[in-house]
Amino acid sequence: MVKGERHGEEKPAPGDLVARTIEALKANPDNPELHNNLGVLYFKGGRVDDAIKEFRDATRIRPDFHRARVNLGNAFLSRGLLDNAIMEYLEVRKAGHATADVHANLGAAYERRGMLDDAIREYAEASKLKPVDAAIRHSLGAACYKRGLVPEAVRELKEAIRISPENAEMHFGLGNIYYSRGMMSEAVDEYRETLRIAPKHVDARVRLALTHMKKDATDDAIRELREAIFARPQMAAAHGYLSAALLKKGQITDAIQEQKEVVRLEPKSADAYYNLGDLYAKNGQMQEAIEAYRTAQQIDPAYAKARMEKEVEH
Repeated sequence: MVKGERHGEEKPAPGDLVARTIEALKANPDNPELHNNLGVLYFKGGRVDDAIKEFRDATRIRPDFHRARVNLGNAFLSRGLLDNAIMEYLEVRKAGHATADVHANLGAAYERRGMLDDAIREYAEASKLKPVDAAIRHSLGAACYKRGLVPEAVRELKEAIRISPENAEMHFGLGNIYYSRGMMSEAVDEYRETLRIAPKHVDARVRLALTHMKKDATDDAIRELREAIFARPQMAAAHGYLSAALLKKGQITDAIQEQKEVVRLEPKSADAYYNLGDLYAKNGQMQEAIEAYRTAQQIDPAYAKARMEKEVEH
């Protein structure tokens, strides 16, 4: 039993807590703690704009109320008001009250603003304060990768996985880095580990299939893509990849059927129709090919022209 809790006593519902806090504020309108507490309740209840108002009141009444300022920054961040969030976190950092979470959230705001060097600096500072926090390491690794610092990204993601080895998304992220660098064997290992932990991770299964295709293991790619489509039949990209794999195996009729699924799922995609036209042409179905090309041109004349010119060059 929680200390101070009576047997059978029920905790107040969130709505009751909001009402009680509002009543308390009527008696003490200049109490920053009450404004902060009400802001927290609003934030937890999804009323972010109301939370921002309360956190602002708390920091207006007491400018050195750093906990409320952090909460205000977090609320701004959740609303996508990145410059406002950055300003609040910087105030807390300037006052010397920045925790690892403050540095990490400031890093996230910088990253979303495209300020990758600043983001990396803040994530690194957060990691120093919380060296065994896998999520911070993961964020640092992802920011490093976006910045083109691949060895650093790999190092941080490996460390994140060492700390939290059963986190599927971290294995998936590391697999994507390996894939982008052409390290297919390493990518396969990470995607397989992702699927061991999260068998329904469709994106990892598709990536594993693409890796197999890069290694000319087309049968393995087809198997993985069929499983991905079974789990997520509306995934147009998976149908497109399967079409390409089937074509590679010489199964052009089946390839056409998969590409027709892409067209069904993405009826406004000029690329989908153009690929279907190419398959029809390869199969000697010239009338169908012409119709597909015409549809691609109607959807996006510039794309169809550029695609045709590119093929003429080759």
